[in-house]
Amino acid sequence: MYQYIVNVKVDNSDCVIIRSTVCVPYPSFTFRPKKPTPPEIPTEQPSPDRRETQVPVMREKVDLLAQKLVRIKHEQDNRLFPMLHVDKDFIDELSVPWKDALIVKLSGNECGFDGMKRNLDGQWGLAGEFDLLDIGNGFFVVKFNSEEDKTKVIKGIPWDIYGHHLLIRQWTQTFNAKPETIEKTMSWVRIVSLNLVYHDESFLWAIASAIGIPIEVDLDALRVERGRFARVCVEIDMNKPVVRSVGINGEWYEVQYEGLCVCQHCSCYGHCLRDCTYRPS
Repeated sequence: MYQYIVNVKVDNSDCVIIRSTVCVPYPSFTFRPKKPTPPEIPTEQPSPDRRETQVPVMREKVDLLAQKLVRIKHEQDNRLFPMLHVDKDFIDELSVPWKDALIVKLSGNECGFDGMKRNLDGQWGLAGEFDLLDIGNGFFVVKFNSEEDKTKVIKGIPWDIYGHHLLIRQWTQTFNAKPETIEKTMSWVRIVSLNLVYHDESFLWAIASAIGIPIEVDLDALRVERGRFARVCVEIDMNKPVVRSVGINGEWYEVQYEGLCVCQHCSCYGHCLRDCTYRPS
């Protein structure tokens, strides 16, 4: 429908049209604003020092016995005691996702999964995530997303939870969680008053090899201006007496263990001098 609006000017008897306007109504429609296009999020490229967690993948099912990758032998010819002998290369292939993992256990106390995860998260304060797997008997496997996070954990040894020492060791293909006690653990050791000429990374690694299985050398120990002691991380067998001194070209240097209860008499882990059963009465 059209509507005419006429403006007139009355001058005596004459009507003079000054302006006429035709108003046309706008058609009815609904306004729908255009949705903004979300900005494209660039794909984050992993930095060279970080790696994705290598989660075990589902493998194609094959007959390992037919391929002679696994052999079954019965102990004492008794079918109730089958022993599987696995090909070394095949074990190495299966071990790839776990080769950089650590095994942890709380000494002298049991800790559930939730408590262990919560305490490790709070104490370690890692930049990335880590996977915690309960493998029974108080043992946990820790898989890290970055080498930096694993190094931070090792450098921070010793760790304590609920007042108990957290035992840490490297994962191995032969590890079995069945034993009631952990047999190996990592420890930082100090070689006290070591001659400054020996403050060399390669030489400290050799010293660590004489004490246990070398894990890492504290690079700060190479700053000879600190003096006092050198520091290396080793994995030791807790069922055997620990090395208390190391000799170099006829000179002996004291070895001190950080965070471990080591008897001053028998050099064994887990008790102090007054509780030593080997101490003369």
